[in-house]
Amino acid sequence: MKVFLRFMAVFLAVILSAALFAQSDALPERELRLEDCLKYGLSSHPKVKIAESTLEVQKASVMSADGVYDISLSGGLSYSADGKDRPVSGSSSSVSESLSFSKKIFDPKSDLQKKAVREGLTSANHQFDSTMIDLAAQIKSAYFQAQQKRALLKVKIETLESYEKHLKKVESFVEVGTRPPYDITKAQVDVANARVALISARSALKSALANLAQAMGVEGSINIASYDEDVLPEFDVSDRKILLDQAMMRPDIMVKEANLRASVLNLSKAKKSLSPSLSSSAGYSWRGENSPQNRSWSAGVNLSWPILDGRITKAQIQSAEGSMNNAKASLADLRLSVYTQLENSVTDLSDALERFEANKVLVRQARESLELAEARYDTGIGSPLEVSDARVDYSAARGGYIVSYFDSLIAGTSLDKVLGKLPREYVQK
Repeated sequence: MKVFLRFMAVFLAVILSAALFAQSDALPERELRLEDCLKYGLSSHPKVKIAESTLEVQKASVMSADGVYDISLSGGLSYSADGKDRPVSGSSSSVSESLSFSKKIFDPKSDLQKKAVREGLTSANHQFDSTMIDLAAQIKSAYFQAQQKRALLKVKIETLESYEKHLKKVESFVEVGTRPPYDITKAQVDVANARVALISARSALKSALANLAQAMGVEGSINIASYDEDVLPEFDVSDRKILLDQAMMRPDIMVKEANLRASVLNLSKAKKSLSPSLSSSAGYSWRGENSPQNRSWSAGVNLSWPILDGRITKAQIQSAEGSMNNAKASLADLRLSVYTQLENSVTDLSDALERFEANKVLVRQARESLELAEARYDTGIGSPLEVSDARVDYSAARGGYIVSYFDSLIAGTSLDKVLGKLPREYVQK
C-alpha cells in the first residue's frame, strides 16, 4: 500500500510539473520574437486553415476526375417468392446473384474535365502559397509596428525621467537663489507634458500589440521581446527589370494563369458536348429455384452520340467564353497592379532609407544642442525655455530616427510581399 501511495505521489507531481511548464510556456506569457510570431501565425491562423482545406477539396476533385476511366464493379443478390391461391394452390421461390463491371473507353469531355480539374489543383497550390506570403507580410509588418511603438514608448519614458531630473536641479537652484521661481513652474509644465505624451505612447503600444495578435490569429494579449538591432539589412533595388520579372512570378499571378488555362479547357469541353463517348460492359448472373442455377453472361460495347440538345450546348459555350474572357481580363489587371505595387514599394523603401540616414545626423545634432543648452543653463547663461526647446528637439529627433528605422523594415517587408517572397526569418521544417 505504501509503495502504491508513493507511486501515485510521484505520478501526480509529474503531471503537475508538466501542467505548470505548459502554462509557463503559454503564448500570451512569452516574449515573442519575430520568428515565433511567424511560426505561430503561419501554422495556426484561420486563413491558413481555409487555404489548406481548399487545397484538400481540390485534391479530392482531381481524384474524382481521374476515376472516370477506372473499372466499375458491382454485385447483386436478390430473393423472391410468389404463390397462388386459386384455382391451383402452390408457391415458388427463386434466388439470383449477379456480378457486372463497366469501363469507359473514350470520352473527350472527360479528358478535358480531367485537365481542367488539374489546373484547379495547380491554382489551389499557388493560392496556398499566396496566402502564406500575404499573411507573413501582415505579421511581420505588425511586429515591426509594435516594436516601433515600444521603442517610442522607451523614448517617452527617458524624456520624462530627464525632465524630472531637470526639475530637481531647478528646485535646488531656486532654493539657493540662483534662479527665479518661474523656472520651477516651467520645469513642472514640461514634466506634465511629458507624462501626457507617455500615456499616449502606452496606448499606441497596446493598439499595436492588439493588431499583431490579430495578424497572428491569437485571441487575447501577447508580449514581444526587445528588439535591439539598429542596423538595416541591405536592400538591392537597383535593377527594376529583375525585380519586375520576379514579381511577375508571384503565386497570385500563377493562380490567375492556372484559372485562365482551366477556363480555356472548359470552353473546349463545352464545344465537345455533342461528341460521342465509348464504354464497355460485362456481366455474369445466376438465377433459379434449384441448384444448379441457370447461368448467363453478357458483354458489349456502347457508343453514345448525342445529336441534338436544343440550345443547351450553345448556352454552355457562351458561358465558358465569358468565363475565359473574365479570366484573361483578371490576369491582365493583376499584372498592371503588380507593376504599380512594385514602383510604390521601391519608392517607399528608398524614401524611408533616406529619412533614416538624415535622422542619424539630426539625432547627433540635437544631442549636442541639448548638452550645450544644459551647460549654458547650469552656468547661469541660458534660459529654461532654451533647455526645454532643446530637449523637445532631441526627443523629436530620436522619435524620427526610430520611426524611419522601422519604416524602412516595414517597407522592405512590403517589397518582399510584392516580389512574392516569404520572410527570411520564417524557417519551414
